[in-house]
Order: sequence, then C-alpha cells, then structure tokens
Amino acid sequence: MSTPKRHHYIPRMLLKNFVDRDHNLHWSFTDDRRGLKKARVEGVFVERHLYSVIGRDGDRDPAIEAELSRIEGDAAKVLDTILTAARAGRPPDLSTQEKSVWYRFFLVQWRRTPELQQSVASDAVLGALFDSAIELVLTKFPERADEVKEFTPAERARMIHNIRTEIVLETKPNVEKLLEERGIMIMRIERDDKAFVIGSRPVVVFNGSESNGLHDPNSEMWLPVASDIAIGPGTGGVKLGFLAADSAIRTMNREITCQSSVIAGCSPDLIRSLTSTR
Repeated sequence: MSTPKRHHYIPRMLLKNFVDRDHNLHWSFTDDRRGLKKARVEGVFVERHLYSVIGRDGDRDPAIEAELSRIEGDAAKVLDTILTAARAGRPPDLSTQEKSVWYRFFLVQWRRTPELQQSVASDAVLGALFDSAIELVLTKFPERADEVKEFTPAERARMIHNIRTEIVLETKPNVEKLLEERGIMIMRIERDDKAFVIGSRPVVVFNGSESNGLHDPNSEMWLPVASDIAIGPGTGGVKLGFLAADSAIRTMNREITCQSSVIAGCSPDLIRSLTSTR
C-alpha cells in the first residue's frame, strides 16, 4: 500500500462542511493579491509530507499521519452527531467516550497547523536555539567538533521539521481535564444568508490568549466546523446557542481572516469581502 504524501492540516472531514452546492470550496490568500480561487476539498490546506518524520537517510515515517487520520475518523462520527442535533435545534446527547474523542480532536486541530506552530516558535527562533546549543557544545567539548560538522543547514531543517511533527500528538492530561470541566459549547447561525469561513489557522480566541485560553473561564475559543456551526469549550456540559447578529458572525470571520494566510468557504462573495478589507 502506498504511503500518503499529501497531508491536510485542515481535515477533509471539516472542509466538506464548507462547500457550496456544487461541492466546491471558494478560497483565497488573505492578502488578496492572487485572487479568488475554487477547488475541491482535496486541493486546499494541504502540504507534502507535513507530518512525516524524516530519517537521516531521507526515509519518511508515516506513523503520525496515520494516527491523525484515525483521530479524524473517530471525530467525524461524533461531529455528524453534533451537526444533526444542532440543526434540529437541540444539543447532542454525547456519551463520555464521544466527548473524549471530541476533546482530543479539538486539541490536536488547535496545535497541528503550521501557522500556529510558527506563531509559537518560528523556524528562525528554533534555528537560533540550535546554533546556541552547537556553540555551547564546541565551547565545552571542542573534541566533538567533527560531530558538530554533521549539523548542516539541511540537517538542522530536518530536525526542526521532526520536532514540529512529533509535538502534534503530545498530550497533557491537565489540558484535557480542563476541556472536560469546561464541556462543549455549540453555536449555530440561525440565518440562511450568513456563514462562517474556515482558515489556515482555524481556532480563534476571544477575551484571552492561546496560551491561557482554556485556563481563563471568561475566555472563548471557537473552531468553525461547518458553514453554520462553530464549537468550542463551554461552561460545563454540552450546550447549544444561536447566532443571529451580523456583528457576531462578522467578528468571528474577521478574526479567522486576520490570523490566517488562507481562508475558504461556501460563498465567493463572503471570501472576497473578507480578504478585500483585511
């Protein structure tokens, strides 16, 4: 069986919920210089070997991408339950296991995107750390100079890539416990003429920061999961709310646009309006 080379950092199980009636996504770079485009879900928010761990011999280990696919598959079933209930006007009746699956997916999706990782520690910052470590080794252990020569720019880039890849699946029990305590809040747009977009950095935070968002009970974190529905940590239990105000919907979309390099959605007019006013 062939190893997948194209890795989506926004899963197709989410992207399919943002397509138009012809199953197309309308998308654009948020600097708007390259114009509005149209694509199937397979062609957007994807990079080659993004989650492959690269060995020193150049071999690529697909284990992390395989695990991400498993997490997405489990979450897709839970999301279908959530969407069906929310569109029927009621909160979903989720089991403890289903909620656990969702919390895991939410955490992974939050941290797996390249733009979020770059915002936490850029390649330049990580490269500087490597350089400092190499200088320290040379100072303390000059006899290891031949080993240090192996850390070429290509080797450093490989190691930085692997670090970013391997932290995607790291779990912190205290963070998962915080999600359990806060529960799940589902927000549905009531108006048929309004919609959410999804971005290359899709989780937005209000009244807090991404470093303390879960710890601050007054903060809000939202992940749009469909054109009409966004999900985030709540205030306990599983609850459903409704959005009708233009300003609230626009604020969500503007925040996603401001922090993302690419946005996509079901409406070309919406994508055009957001990117042209950034």
